[in-house]
Amino acid sequence: MQDSTNKFCTSCNAFKPIWEYHMNRAMADGRQKYCKPCQNKRNRESRRATRSEESGSSDENAEVRPTGSNLYVMANSRIPGEYKVGRSKGVEQRREDLQNGQNFKMEIVATFPGNGYAEGLVHDRLAHSRVYEGAGREWVRASLSDVLHAIGRVLESELP
Repeated sequence: MQDSTNKFCTSCNAFKPIWEYHMNRAMADGRQKYCKPCQNKRNRESRRATRSEESGSSDENAEVRPTGSNLYVMANSRIPGEYKVGRSKGVEQRREDLQNGQNFKMEIVATFPGNGYAEGLVHDRLAHSRVYEGAGREWVRASLSDVLHAIGRVLESELP
């Protein structure tokens, strides 16, 4: 039943808490039509289709992986047990940008060169551990071994 705390996702056909939907001021209820995991999946599929069109690929199932983007795991010195999983061409510069002017240090825990394409898949795999306070979906509350295991599983499943 839809109420002020739940909403129906027309993609996965499930009622979910309202915070499981991205904000969208154009919608009557102020939230996206699809839940975050479904919207993210749709966005990835759309980007993949656009890249395939731009590259002239005739194989609809071919995945175009951008080069030069690195997958990384970082930790905030003031929040033990939480990790940021992201992608960047310059991981060290990204670390500096995140901590610039702050009262904490960002530590690069792990990098996976050339695997930035897997960021969304890793976020999906770690969705149950996502930190919902604040902005962004890149922070998870999990053990480092769980985060690295999730990354390993995603990268393993993406091998040709």
